[in-house]
Amino acid sequence: MMQWRFHPGALDPILYAWYERVHETCSFDATVGLADLLLATDLTPRLAEIKVPTLLLAPDASPFIPLEIMASMRAAIPNAELQVFAHSKHGLPLSHGNACARILKEFLGRQHPAG
Repeated sequence: MMQWRFHPGALDPILYAWYERVHETCSFDATVGLADLLLATDLTPRLAEIKVPTLLLAPDASPFIPLEIMASMRAAIPNAELQVFAHSKHGLPLSHGNACARILKEFLGRQHPAG
């Protein structure tokens, strides 16, 4: 599944090896069970209930969550922002962690300008 999470060379080789080891040691039953739960759960009708400013971070090439779904979420959540990261897959927090942190800091600064 690593090829679905990261473009080649997106991670430092040490981090890549660590992430791969973690996935290899995960319970297959737990992984499939979680996938089944996520696929069977639709919280779309409740998105409009979110009343706090929301930042959605999205990879441009996730094989699991298409951008169209993220755009629909952004439209359904009042006061939501969507930030799409180029050349990224489903492992966005690892492959683009610094950029995600910078975008989050900017978002929080706009929401709370006094600090």
